[in-house]
Amino acid sequence: MRRARIHGTTVIRFVDDTEQRWRSTPPMTQFVLEYRDINGYDLSRLLEFFRTARGRFDTTWDITVGGVTYHHMMFDSDAFEVMESKPDRYTVRLTCRQWRRE
Repeated sequence: MRRARIHGTTVIRFVDDTEQRWRSTPPMTQFVLEYRDINGYDLSRLLEFFRTARGRFDTTWDITVGGVTYHHMMFDSDAFEVMESKPDRYTVRLTCRQWRRE
């Protein structure tokens, strides 16, 4: 799993082609969840949750990582991509992020 902090930024470009930038939202967190060598049952549980969240549509779920709960999570894609790494073993990579802070 990888975790990154993302910031919303506002950019204004002036007539002389200079820019002014500033942070427009508080920092939010993005995760890349990678599951390797999982069996068919675990794959079906992940797929069930992804379908329940309807990909990017549901933005009401939370995730707890390292004792910290991140609220208002959403998936970054509507595609659930699976790779069969060996017979009956699968690899899944899901990217999710916060869409707003408390």
